[in-house]
Amino acid sequence: MRFGKKAPGKADQKKMGELRTGITQELAELTALSSAERDDKRQDTLHMIKHYLDMSDKVEERRGKLYTYALQMLAVWMAAVVVLIGFNYDSSVDIPDGLFVLLLTLVVPQIVFSLWTALNYHRQTEFRYPFLKGDASEHGNTWKWFYYGNPHVGDISTAALRPSHDFADTIEPFLQSYRWFIHQYSHEASDSALIINIQQLHLLQVHNYYKNKFLLRLTKIQKVSLYALPVGAIVGSLVWLLFL
Repeated sequence: MRFGKKAPGKADQKKMGELRTGITQELAELTALSSAERDDKRQDTLHMIKHYLDMSDKVEERRGKLYTYALQMLAVWMAAVVVLIGFNYDSSVDIPDGLFVLLLTLVVPQIVFSLWTALNYHRQTEFRYPFLKGDASEHGNTWKWFYYGNPHVGDISTAALRPSHDFADTIEPFLQSYRWFIHQYSHEASDSALIINIQQLHLLQVHNYYKNKFLLRLTKIQKVSLYALPVGAIVGSLVWLLFL
C-alpha cells in the first residue's frame, strides 16, 4: 500500500475534464436566468448559507461536548486505576484477586475508549477536506466567504510563542489583503455574486456532511464504551469464578 499523495491517472484526468465541462454548462444556464430570478436565488442562497452555518455550529458544539466528556472520564478512570493499584499493594487493605481483576476489566476498556474518542476528535480537527486540495480548491472557499480565498491573508504571521514584528510578515500582507478585498468587491458582477454564493453554499453542505459523520463516529465510540461495561463485568466475573 502506498501512502501519501497519489497523482491522478489518465482516467481521473478524463473524469475531471468531464466534471469541469458539466459545471461550466450548469453555470452558463444559471447566468442565463433573468435578473429577477438571479436576485431571488441570491437571497435564497444567503438564507441557506446561514442555515448551514447554524447547523454546523450546533454539530461542532456537540462534538466539543463529547470530547470534553471523554477527557473528564479519562481523568476519572485513570485516577481509579491508580487508586485500585495502590490499594492492591497496600498490605492494610485486603482486596481479593478476583475483585481486582473484575474492577480492571471494567476500568481499562473505558480508558481505551476515552483515549480513542480524544484521538478521533483531534484527527477530525486536522482533517483536510477535499475542497482544500488541488483542482477542487478552485470550487472551494471563495474570496468573499473565507480567508482561504484571499491570497494575501495566508502571508500574515500567526506565530504566537515568538510573534513576528517584521513589516513583511504582519502589516504588509494585512494591508495587501484589504486592498485586494476592496478590489474584488468593487469589480464584482451580479452574476459573479450569485455563483460565489452557490459555490459557498455547496461547500457548507459538504462541510456539514463531514461534521455530522464525525459526530456520528464519536457517538458510536461512546455507545460501544457503554456496552463494554456489562461485557467487562461478565468477563471479569468469569475470570474470578473460573481461575481465581
